[in-house]
Amino acid sequence: MEAVQETVELPVVEKTIEMYPGQLAPQAKIPEGIDRKDVLYAALFMKGRIGLEELANTAQIDVNEARELMKELVKEVRSPLEIVREGELVFELRIKEEFIPIVSSICEKADFTESELKTLALIAYYQPLKRIDLVKHRGVMGHVHANKFVTDGYVKEEKGKLSTTEKFERYFGVKQITRQDLLAMTQVQE
Repeated sequence: MEAVQETVELPVVEKTIEMYPGQLAPQAKIPEGIDRKDVLYAALFMKGRIGLEELANTAQIDVNEARELMKELVKEVRSPLEIVREGELVFELRIKEEFIPIVSSICEKADFTESELKTLALIAYYQPLKRIDLVKHRGVMGHVHANKFVTDGYVKEEKGKLSTTEKFERYFGVKQITRQDLLAMTQVQE
């Protein structure tokens, strides 16, 4: 018996989605059966901190409905996470304060280099710190780091003096910084 070879041509479907760093994927239509409150929670989880209008747009609902659903979500969430409302228009998902010391050792502060962390720790410890004094201790890179921190909102500068901001406190999970906090911040994980 001879083998019969049959060639079947399948249609070629080419779909190219160009995604570049910083480019957002198009928002998909929310399928039926998906709870809008779950969409809000997922969006909050993805961004960590998000405005009410963006939440409403993501869930494809109006702002008033999003506000009401967020009120419900704030009451319902029971976990080591908490949803914190900042004013009327911004929400933040973060770890509850009592869990931070327990889990902070596994979290890398990859947003900063070791050198930047040392500069930031110096500013936090001696705040308000004169920029000139920072440069004396950290060299010209202290000046470069300070500019970055001010631009990124971790440090504010008033009359040539540098001090930390609320964003710094939220990021590092500290309200009042202690020497131990600074030592923990500057340790390099191997």
